[in-house]
Amino acid sequence: MKKGWILFAFVLISHIVTGQQQTTYNKKGDEAMAREDYREAKMWYEEGVINCDLYSIDKITQIWRNQSSMRVSMRSLITKCYDCLTTKSAENDTTAIRNLIYYHKEGIGVPENKTLASYWTQRLAFLSKDADLTDLYERPELKKDRESNFFIGYNYSVEAPFGLTFGSVGKTMGWYARIKSNLSFTGYDRDTNNQGLSDVDSQFRFEKSKINAHIGTAGVIFKWSDQIHSSIGLGYGVRELLWYYSIYDDDKKSSEGWSKNVEASHKGLVTELDVIWSFGSMFISVGGHSVNFKYVDLNAGVGVYF
Repeated sequence: MKKGWILFAFVLISHIVTGQQQTTYNKKGDEAMAREDYREAKMWYEEGVINCDLYSIDKITQIWRNQSSMRVSMRSLITKCYDCLTTKSAENDTTAIRNLIYYHKEGIGVPENKTLASYWTQRLAFLSKDADLTDLYERPELKKDRESNFFIGYNYSVEAPFGLTFGSVGKTMGWYARIKSNLSFTGYDRDTNNQGLSDVDSQFRFEKSKINAHIGTAGVIFKWSDQIHSSIGLGYGVRELLWYYSIYDDDKKSSEGWSKNVEASHKGLVTELDVIWSFGSMFISVGGHSVNFKYVDLNAGVGVYF
């Protein structure tokens, strides 16, 4: 009997200590949130996520939504939150289900899935027939909807393979800016055309070619669905075709250098069009651009949303 009381006291004390620890990490996290020290708050709430503490999960979710600059470092943590919510939702925990609905609807930790969001909404309604579900997507502490998502990505084209694209996408529209180049700035000392060096009477030969390509554009993005977007843009660009020439007098090389083919070189207005596929926090794009409506090049890109 005495051993039984000792065992009971041990279990009771362990439970109290555990409860105090849980209270401590949530309390410390709340204090850090009040100071707007979100990195320290994340550290404290992370202890709660390890134990699938729904309060801690709720706060981690709030930080994820409101502090986009921290998302890269929180990916594994937000995945753990999602796993906890899925497990508890399977046990019909209505608080977990409410949060899981957000995760599927907003694409938190997983790709957006409105079908699963609808399923869990119906499940919650079944479990809480008298519950008020009107606030499911309007909770004030999580109500930072994706009015705009900043993105950045790499853009490739055949003649300008070094490209950078950045911008922002809202609920229906967005904007972007892009620069592309092949990082070639070779100069030339004479002009030529498709027939050759018209100002030279001696023999000549073209030995190699090079292109200088530099383009800058900006435009608008049309969001047709959560996955499919398109963009159209305008800008300015330069595409110069250079030929390396050698001139011979009496079979001896008298001069050499770079010449620009004026018939195949263009500069001026650039127009471009892309189709964008978004999946989760990533996207890919394909399209093309033209310089002065005379030369066309293909585009491809990949990037990430923040």
